[in-house]
Formats: sequence, structure tokens, C-alpha cells
Amino acid sequence: MLDLMRLEGCPLLQAAGWNRSRAGHLAERLGRLNLCYPPLVPPEAIFPAAWEIVDALEGTVNPNQCPELGPGATCHAVEFDFLGYDAGGAFVMEEPLEPLLRQAEEYARGKGYRNLKYVIGSTGMSCHGRPLGDYAKELAELHSLDREHYDFFYGYGFRPAGFLPNCYGENYHGIIMIKGLAPDSLY
Repeated sequence: MLDLMRLEGCPLLQAAGWNRSRAGHLAERLGRLNLCYPPLVPPEAIFPAAWEIVDALEGTVNPNQCPELGPGATCHAVEFDFLGYDAGGAFVMEEPLEPLLRQAEEYARGKGYRNLKYVIGSTGMSCHGRPLGDYAKELAELHSLDREHYDFFYGYGFRPAGFLPNCYGENYHGIIMIKGLAPDSLY
């Protein structure tokens, strides 16, 4: 169960004016959607743990706290990155969110999806801070420089499959990570 008292103590949410009275109204808000603009994920596809998170935080506007981009413009998205801070403010996304990741993978397999995709920034990676050369060679030689985040997802079965050059800034690349779900997957 989501700890609403802990969320209420989060400085980011306080700054956005969030309080626990926002929780518990997602079904009602979904009922008022303009069906010309359906949600990207159908409500019945939201598994219980994610539903509780979305229900509590939907519509909250926060400064961007993505570790890849740093604080910046506001956004209406609740990302896993935002949920990865512990009570002391340290970023610890990997282990605490593994059960949610496993549930998402199970759901995707059940729907017949063949891959999961994830993009990670190049911080702490061998390709960071310089222009990319031959992409195939860069991909073959890509390695972590003790980047725990990358190492966790690699250990979970995600593999680098490509680049989004300079997507976070000059020489700050996105690395496309894929986890194959089908038995015949190359990843």
C-alpha cells in the first residue's frame, strides 16, 4: 500500500501543492475524459500497484527531477525516476522497483508483446562526453564505468540496442535498452 503520509512529506510534492486528498479520485477523473483523446494506457491495463501510484499523483506538476536531465522545466509525467528516491533523498530506483518491473513484464508477456524498451542516459558509460563514432562499434564496446543503474538493468536482462545521439545535450547520449520477451528474441 502506498504510504500517503510519506508522500505528503516529500519536498517536491509539497512544492507542487500536493496533499493526500488528491488520492482516491482516479476512477472519477477517468470518467470525465474526453474520448477524442483516450489515455495512452487503457485503465483496465493498469495493474494494482501502478494504479495506486497514478491515483495518488496524477495531474501533479513537478520540476523535472530525472537524474539524466537534472532539475528543469515542469512536466505532468510521473516517472519511475521520481519514485526512486528514498526517505533521505538518495536515488535508489533499482531494487525497490524490481517487483513493479516484474509485474509490468508479466503483463506485457500476457498481452503477447515481444520486447520491453528502456532508454538510459550515457552518464557513467564508456560513450559519455564525446561524439559517437561508428554505432555498431560503439555498441559492441559499450560498457559501464560502475554505473549501478545500467548494471542493474543489464543484470535484469536488458541489452543495449542502439543510441539516441546527443538527446540529453551535446555528447550526452541516450542508450536504448531492450529486453526480449519472446523465446526467439535476439535480446
